Amino acid sequence: ERMYGYTEAEVKGQPDPTLSEEGNGVLQEILAGVLRGENHQGEVRRSRADGSRIDVMLSLAPLHGNRDGVVALAEDITPRKR
Repeated sequence: ERMYGYTEAEVKGQPDPTLSEEGNGVLQEILAGVLRGENHQGEVRRSRADGSRIDVMLSLAPLHGNRDGVVALAEDITPRKR
């Protein structure tokens, strides 16, 4: 909520509002790889609720090392990129 400006109620069960349609497709491909057991880390550009853009370092890994879910860590790297 602090990083993107959306409340849990606004995003729960909805497509990720911080991504464009194209970005959502790329994320789905990455998630498929993670669910096959791959780790992923990379920089992405996301949108906040107020329309501003931020740079995020996104790290994804299989939950508990298996393929039952995904654990994700997102870090706002906008100040560092400036």
